[in-house]
Amino acid sequence: MRLADWRIGSGRTQDMLASELRVDAATIHRWERGTRTPGRDHLQAIFLLSEGQVEPNDFYDMPAWRRILAHAIQTMCGRAA
Repeated sequence: MRLADWRIGSGRTQDMLASELRVDAATIHRWERGTRTPGRDHLQAIFLLSEGQVEPNDFYDMPAWRRILAHAIQTMCGRAA
């Protein structure tokens, strides 16, 4: 799941999420737009904060076939994407 989708769905603003992750709102904006990628520690913090809904791979562009395959695997395992 994309960070922005999760953030909005959880009722958080960029400022709120920035405060939780101890970064500034501009950093959240860059992560959501894909102009920057969080470092390892922030990837882990986002994963834990989102209870696994936002995964590190969600920050990297995958080919269309890979996204389709990942969705199919998640669906078969009972975890909706």
